Amino acid sequence: MTLRNRALDIATDKRQGENRGDRVPGFVSRFPVLIFSRRLEIGLLAVILAVFFVKPNDMFGSHWKLRVILSMVLILAGMILRIWAGGCAGSHTGDSKIQAPRLATGGPYAHVRNPIYFGTILIGLGMSVLIGDWRLIPICLLTFIVLYAAIVPAEEKFLRKSFGMEYEAYFRGVPRWIPRPVRWSESHNAPFNWGILAGEARIAAVLVFIFGVIKCAAFLK
Repeated sequence: MTLRNRALDIATDKRQGENRGDRVPGFVSRFPVLIFSRRLEIGLLAVILAVFFVKPNDMFGSHWKLRVILSMVLILAGMILRIWAGGCAGSHTGDSKIQAPRLATGGPYAHVRNPIYFGTILIGLGMSVLIGDWRLIPICLLTFIVLYAAIVPAEEKFLRKSFGMEYEAYFRGVPRWIPRPVRWSESHNAPFNWGILAGEARIAAVLVFIFGVIKCAAFLK
C-alpha cells in the first residue's frame, strides 16, 4: 500500500469515527470523562466493599513464602512501570482531566499504549495475592474492566483528535494491552520528568494503608 493510500484510509476511518461520535447521546459521551475524573474514588470504593468480606489467608497453603515473593514481584513491577511511564509522559498523567501536551511514544510507550494502566493492573493483582484471599482477584479484574473499558477509548478519541496522523501511526504500530517485545521503530524519547515520583510515593502509601485496613478488619471480625 502506498503512503497516499494509507493516508486516505486513515482519514476515512477518522471521519467515520467522528460521524459515529456525533450520534452518541450527550450523557453517554461524557460518561467516560466522568469515570476518568473519579477513577481513584472508584478504586477505593471497590476496596471498601472488599473489606466487608475479605479474609486474609494463604491461598498457596503452606507455601506462604511463594505468595509473598510473587506478590512483591507483581507490585514492584507495577510500580516501576508506572514510574517509568509517568516520567516519560509527564506529570499530567495524574490530573483529573484527559490531556496531553505531547504524544508520548518513548520508554514503555514504545511497547504498549497504556503502560500506566498495565502497571496498575499488576499492582492490583499483586495486592490481591499478598492479602491472600482469592476472591479479591475477580473483584480486582472486574474493577479494572469497568474503569478501562470507559477510560481508554475516551483517551484514544482525545489523542486522535489532538495529534491526528501522528497518533494514527502510533495506534497502528503499538498494541493497546499486550506489550510488543521489540521497541516501535518510530518512537522518540523525551526528557524524564522526575516530579512524577511524588505522586507515585502517595500511591505506595495508599497501598500500605489499604493493606493495613484489610488486615485490621479481618482481625476484628
